[in-house]
Amino acid sequence: MQNDLVDDRLLCEDSPFNLEVDHFSAGIGEILYGKQVDPQRWDALDQNTLADAFYACFSHEVALHPAADYKAEAWFREFFTSGAAAKLRDKTVGKQMLAEAACWEVARKLNAYCNQADDDAGQEGESFDGISRRIRSVKDAAEAATNEANETEKIAQTLGAGLGAKLSAEELQSICDRMRRSLTLKTILDIAGGMVEFRDGIKKKKVAGFDMVDGVCQSGDITRLLPSEIMQLAGGPLLATNMLRRLMENQTLALRKHSQQPVGKGAIVVVIDGSSSMTSTRNSNSGAQPIHEAKALALTMARIAKEQKRWIALVEFGNEDEWKELVMPPDAWDMTQLMVWLEHFFDGGTDFVVLKKLVDAWKRWKLPRGQADVVFATDGCARFDDDVVRVFNQHKKTHDVKCYGLAINSSVGELPLVCDKCWTTHSMGLESQAVREILSNNC
Repeated sequence: MQNDLVDDRLLCEDSPFNLEVDHFSAGIGEILYGKQVDPQRWDALDQNTLADAFYACFSHEVALHPAADYKAEAWFREFFTSGAAAKLRDKTVGKQMLAEAACWEVARKLNAYCNQADDDAGQEGESFDGISRRIRSVKDAAEAATNEANETEKIAQTLGAGLGAKLSAEELQSICDRMRRSLTLKTILDIAGGMVEFRDGIKKKKVAGFDMVDGVCQSGDITRLLPSEIMQLAGGPLLATNMLRRLMENQTLALRKHSQQPVGKGAIVVVIDGSSSMTSTRNSNSGAQPIHEAKALALTMARIAKEQKRWIALVEFGNEDEWKELVMPPDAWDMTQLMVWLEHFFDGGTDFVVLKKLVDAWKRWKLPRGQADVVFATDGCARFDDDVVRVFNQHKKTHDVKCYGLAINSSVGELPLVCDKCWTTHSMGLESQAVREILSNNC
């Protein structure tokens, strides 16, 4: 098997690698090298170091190359023998996406160490300071790489990777890079990650099917008979004959089981107030801005839509013509546009004619028919014209829509006129019982 992965060119005495890197890892190193903003910069990582780092994170079995640089050899020996890599490799071995995310930190720390280490690094008689410097470097590399892997895994889970559509390594890397440059996006993804974990932990949706038992009934189905009925078969000819008679006449006691026909699900639509007051943290226990929590809830609802194979429509509204929308089918998410929508913020006023605009947009979107859910969030005291109420309620009836309203740090105002259920809440995060209820019920 080893010969299938490694040839003499990679194992020759003048090999550029410090580990016995296979062709796959060498190719990944070349790809990662090209992904750097400027591979020619003085501090850019070379493709061989990246290949070594990826191989160290990804491969099930690793070995030092006989011609490894003595400083890199000392570093990798410490990395693998000290146990520093164990936690990291438990997460990344065999998982390309996580290994790629983690290998950058391994490569950076290895490169920095090799550039700064003393000439006697790893040699007999090496100074205590030199040994300590290598131990710290390895420890920092393992911790930083593990954090990167954890962050990448969390983002993938938050975005629903694998639910309805595959999140490619390129998309995930792009999102991670964008998150590092955007505090807004990082905050939103962190909050959404908590919501996803909460929902996964308390998911109470029943899976209808043959094994759903809700009582006892009379039946002639032998597969559902109570044990007490079956035991009568061994109670003598009279009891056995009587039991078989009742079985033929559907009179034996049996478990009552039933299945439910799944209701056709339409789109999930999330409408978020993008006014300037949505940045106020005055009444927030979490310290997060309501707009960030609202966008996190929108992202979580989008993930639910993907999981349930439903369309998602995300809308941020403000004054008059301020309208930012994103509509996606469950199997064709546009990750770039999703990140753009999450980061966008109008920072203006609030115009509650938005619900009438939503009805017009619904026709334009041509969403699949089925039971649809609308989550409407605002920090203003809702006031609707009679025409808006009439048009929206007619739309709800025609398209089988349920609407849930969230009033943030405000009274619900006239939300009950258009919403099936509404709440006043001081937070749009998990501190809000309303948000927890929406996530628990999957809308």
